[in-house]
Amino acid sequence: MALFRTDDASMRLNLARMRSVLPRRLGVATLYLFLAYWIVTALGILLTVVFAVTLHPFSSEAVPMLQVPAYVVSVPFHPLLNLLVWPVFGWLYLRRSTPNFEKPREAVRLGLFWFLATAVIDLFGWVLVPHPWHMTLDQFYVGYQPWISLIYLVIFISPILATHIGRVGGLLRVRQMHGRLITDAHSNAFCTPSSDATAPEDSAISYREQSLS
Repeated sequence: MALFRTDDASMRLNLARMRSVLPRRLGVATLYLFLAYWIVTALGILLTVVFAVTLHPFSSEAVPMLQVPAYVVSVPFHPLLNLLVWPVFGWLYLRRSTPNFEKPREAVRLGLFWFLATAVIDLFGWVLVPHPWHMTLDQFYVGYQPWISLIYLVIFISPILATHIGRVGGLLRVRQMHGRLITDAHSNAFCTPSSDATAPEDSAISYREQSLS
């Protein structure tokens, strides 16, 4: 019995550690991971095709991916494409069901999860699984530098950027509301007559009524 209790306690401890590292809404985080990943991949392929059509056509010879002129031209834009996509999904994840005091910590957990998951997907999708755009380990992790490191950095910090952008947006909304309240208060102060100003008029009217009666 003591052995089972020890195993149960260790399992609970492991689950608690996993919860402290993984995002709270793991299913939503995984869904946004795949959506952002495939959008960025589609944009990268589209950009390569555009450069191939406008600048240099694809060669019929079988050459490594990093030697294709259109792909080489598009590579410096890859971190920018990631910077345009990943923070949006970070904002979508953090804007719901995440208290404000918990958002910075949840953003770090989300960024770490996305970074590690993307590294695993890249390993299988671009290195281990053969396809026309397949690369070797050296080509992907050495020849693709510094862009691959910048991409992983962007993926990791995207939820953190989304958190700070949300804070700035909230402060701007608060200032706008404060300015509107001040403007409304001033307008009401000028438009609404005071009781002191109307008191003489009321007394004069009552005196006339009494004299007429």
